[in-house]
Amino acid sequence: MSPKQKRPTIPSRKQAPKALNSDRACASLLQEALPLHQKGRLQEARESYQKILSLNPKYFDALHLIGVLEGQVGNHNGALAFFDQAIKLNVKSAALCNNRGNALNELKRFD
Repeated sequence: MSPKQKRPTIPSRKQAPKALNSDRACASLLQEALPLHQKGRLQEARESYQKILSLNPKYFDALHLIGVLEGQVGNHNGALAFFDQAIKLNVKSAALCNNRGNALNELKRFD
C-alpha cells in the first residue's frame, strides 16, 4: 500500500456485534410487520415499521413499506416523505418508483 492510499475503515470488534444485532432486530421486526400489513392491521404494522426506523433510520424496506401504508390510509404527503427518504437509498427500486409515482399522482403533482 502506497503512503497516499488510505486504509479501509473496519469496525472494531465492539462495534460489529451491535450493528449485526441491530440488523437482525430490524429483519425480525420486518417479518412481524409484513403479515400485519397484509392482513390490514395497519396501526400494528405502522408501529413495527416505526420501531425498525428507531433502530435504523435508513432501513430501506421499512421506509418503503411505511410509505405504502401511509398511501393506503390516504396520507399521500406522508407517503411521499417516506418514499423520498427511501429513494435516496435505492433509486433503482422499480416498486418504490412506482409507489412514489402513485403518491404524486394522488397529490396531482405532475411536474
